[in-house]
Amino acid sequence: MISNILSERAEAAAARYERLLASYQVLYSRALSGGVFEYVGRIAETVAEAERKARIFLEEEKDWIAKDLYEIASEAQGRVQRKLTQKDTEELTDAALEHLKLTQSFLTDELVAQLQRDIATLRRELQKATLDVRMMARANGISESEAAWRYRMDHDDLVLFHFLDRRSRKMPSRSFIRTIWRMSLLSAYNETVLFTLVDHGIDRAGVVRFEDGVEKQVDVISLSGDAPGYAAVRDTYFHPNANAYLDLEAVDV
Repeated sequence: MISNILSERAEAAAARYERLLASYQVLYSRALSGGVFEYVGRIAETVAEAERKARIFLEEEKDWIAKDLYEIASEAQGRVQRKLTQKDTEELTDAALEHLKLTQSFLTDELVAQLQRDIATLRRELQKATLDVRMMARANGISESEAAWRYRMDHDDLVLFHFLDRRSRKMPSRSFIRTIWRMSLLSAYNETVLFTLVDHGIDRAGVVRFEDGVEKQVDVISLSGDAPGYAAVRDTYFHPNANAYLDLEAVDV
């Protein structure tokens, strides 16, 4: 089922991102235990290493983005074509590919933005720890190394990487990456279905939901501009964890 495939790809992306965050956690813990308080430049060195890791991660992730989006879009086109003609073409149309590139750019931009947010979080946590240690040293008349030891004893060294939404609600970075990946994959699937239907002269699509092991059509949308269209139902049916997707209208099957 396509919904399971979308979830599996999104979960894999989230796991890859989680491994990157784990490496950031190592950098943070190493900085605290290795004397980040000795000089301000140590923070810059740690952040520079995080940025290097992010660049490597992003280059590898771009390949995953292109691969997953293309395969999901190809599955969408093939599914519709097989229902219509009992066969499918190997290549996506130029129009579908062009639109797929927009989705690819969107997902890449969101990934870059979250990488920047998480690196900023790492920097901020290091700065906070440095300030606390230096104030503790001065207030208690002890060395910064002694203050650093006390700080580590009293504080959990876990950095909480997150995405902050418009309502100031925090979502763990891993969850955000999974959400944005699945939304992008679902969009790629649905929008390729739309292109394929239009290419076959069909101006309506069915909103299908998988319930109790059976596909059920729950709504119909217009592709010709008559209400309701895809935009009108997108937020209703196609949320990040939706098991709904577009298909042929039931009467056309």
